[in-house]
Amino acid sequence: MGSAKLAVITEEARSFSADRGPAGQVFSGNFASVRTTVRLLQAQGLEADLFIISSVYGLIPADHMIKRYDPDVRSLARSNLPVLVSRKLTEILRQYQEVVFMLSTPYAVLTANALREPAKANPANSRPRLFVVSGSSGADALISVLQTYASEVRVFQKPGVARITSQARAEILRSVLMPRG
Repeated sequence: MGSAKLAVITEEARSFSADRGPAGQVFSGNFASVRTTVRLLQAQGLEADLFIISSVYGLIPADHMIKRYDPDVRSLARSNLPVLVSRKLTEILRQYQEVVFMLSTPYAVLTANALREPAKANPANSRPRLFVVSGSSGADALISVLQTYASEVRVFQKPGVARITSQARAEILRSVLMPRG
């Protein structure tokens, strides 16, 4: 199989390893599991890019320079954040063949809400395969909207939040590496 273009979308971490730097390196804690998954996908020859939903910066690539801030899940519903996430997310869904969402329920709900209006107005033509790792409420919210955009939607782990078990990671790798059927 040739190199697939893959996006991994996750959320900001609650802890930081530095005061400033690229978002993908500054976030620490559970975020390390997401970085490991992206590295494994890249090691398999996939063109995998990491994107992060930030309550301050919106949806940003991992190399976006950020300053340490206080993540606030309550601010996810603030007026301009869903719009910022929506614009970038619809762009990602058009550009990538596969998209993996690794989100806890509040971020999954934000993502689903950000995609509702664009899905009605302008569904994507590329129809990527989408993979969801989220708690059950988050997965349910995302699946209902993502089906508009996708050729396939798979859920790998419903219990818990965006913690990625080694079993879920292995299943994502197997699924992404399988040719489209």
